Amino acid sequence: MKRYKQFAVAGVALSTVGVLAGCGTVNTTTSGSTSTNTINQAGTWKTYTNDRFGFSVEYPSTWKTGPRSNDGDGRYFTTPSGMASFHNGYGLGVAKSDVMLVAVGTPNAVMGSGNGYNFKKMVAAFKGNIPNKRRQQRFISESYTVVPNKWIVDTLVTKLGYGGIQYSEMYISLNTNQTITMIFPESKSNVYLPIWNYVSKKFRPGNKSG
Repeated sequence: MKRYKQFAVAGVALSTVGVLAGCGTVNTTTSGSTSTNTINQAGTWKTYTNDRFGFSVEYPSTWKTGPRSNDGDGRYFTTPSGMASFHNGYGLGVAKSDVMLVAVGTPNAVMGSGNGYNFKKMVAAFKGNIPNKRRQQRFISESYTVVPNKWIVDTLVTKLGYGGIQYSEMYISLNTNQTITMIFPESKSNVYLPIWNYVSKKFRPGNKSG
């Protein structure tokens, strides 16, 4: 799992790098469309549920599921973008021109209870780091919501790879960081942004400590 943390902690830092493969259960679920602008392949969805952290995420049923690993931290899903010039910035077995959806959990080893943080202190540390994130060269936008004594929900948009844009939503608790991320060509935002909007709305964080 040495290559994933770039996605896993996008809400805390833009450049930490690690890996994702993960394990859990994948089940066919709902059918329907995200919006009138969504591509037809997103009409049928599957659900991935992570056994280690307990979160669940929906993804288009036609997308390819990434391999499992023993870490159990999450899973990624890909589909060809059809754009040879697009580079998702990932590598390691993923075609550089693939669109990616990633769902992952990690222990909160920075601002968690294991380092003496309570919820109020964690929120203060998170807010204190915001100026640093927003000075990053590829930063686009950020918004966050504090759910008292439960989560900080941080939504971050950055440029990534070549011609790519990355949307991340991280649920930060005293025990875990649970994140969904989608990377796609910025020029195809009209196609993939409705999918992201649906996926992020349907994401359900878990309550396991990991």
